[in-house]
Amino acid sequence: MRDTTLVHIETDIGRCEACWNRHSPKKSLYDLWEFRLPFWKIFRFEPHFIILKQGDDETGMLPLWQHPEQKCFYWFGDTGDEMNWQEDNAFWARTDEDVSLLLKACPRPAVLNLISRTCFERWHHLIPMEPANPKSMLSLSGIRCLDDYLLSLSKKLRSNLRRDQRAIDALHPIIARNDPSHFEHLIRLNTAKFASSPLHNMNTVNAFRDILRTAGSRGVFDVTILAVKIGDDIAAVDLVFVCNDTSYPLLCGSDTERFPGIGHYMTLRDIEDALERDLSSIDFAEDAGNDNYKHRLFATLPQYRLSLHT
Repeated sequence: MRDTTLVHIETDIGRCEACWNRHSPKKSLYDLWEFRLPFWKIFRFEPHFIILKQGDDETGMLPLWQHPEQKCFYWFGDTGDEMNWQEDNAFWARTDEDVSLLLKACPRPAVLNLISRTCFERWHHLIPMEPANPKSMLSLSGIRCLDDYLLSLSKKLRSNLRRDQRAIDALHPIIARNDPSHFEHLIRLNTAKFASSPLHNMNTVNAFRDILRTAGSRGVFDVTILAVKIGDDIAAVDLVFVCNDTSYPLLCGSDTERFPGIGHYMTLRDIEDALERDLSSIDFAEDAGNDNYKHRLFATLPQYRLSLHT
């Protein structure tokens, strides 16, 4: 006979960490406690981890926290801005009954964004999810060099990318890696270009500063600051994570007005970087605002959202 399932709410960050590491599949960058914790260290929203227990056995978990100003619950580490920093989210559960209990116990209002396709395919008959912004992915299977990738594109798009690459190469760019000062350039370039950039929020910036400061000691993922210098100027900077054979170019900043084509150039540089590391894929993250540029360059992977208001 199955024991009665009890619902427990955990708010202590140390016990939340232990519970996270018991349930997380640790396949994606976003599955890693070491990536999510810096957001808690800076934002300090109160954790709200819903844990299902049968005796000493934990059968399911939903890791949330509450945004104090918005009075809304989000995935742990999701700051409630337009970027949705945490992807590949899922209901961690074993059975339909466990999922139903987690859904019933989920506080309201809650906006659980960027739920993975795997979670949708497994639990959509129980969880009322709707489409969210997809993400862009590039499989590097069968791609040995940059030309292999370019040849997979339409002739016009390939011509445009090569044109921009030649234009930047003609300026004799220098590739620089892991200069900490270049992260500050990334922030300036990004916020100068986008009035709505989430990097105007210094808490978000400081969360990534913490990730950069402690990434080496964590040892579970790699972070590279990849910059392009043209003359005395920093033309573009990407912050690239690597986890489990996948590259994540998660943050970027570029001076496209002074250096037209630098955006395409950095995209190709990110691909070359992943090939040099012999990685299997690149996750270009959520396509905020239905980014048609990404859709033309890469495959799209659907993501989903659960909104609970009553």
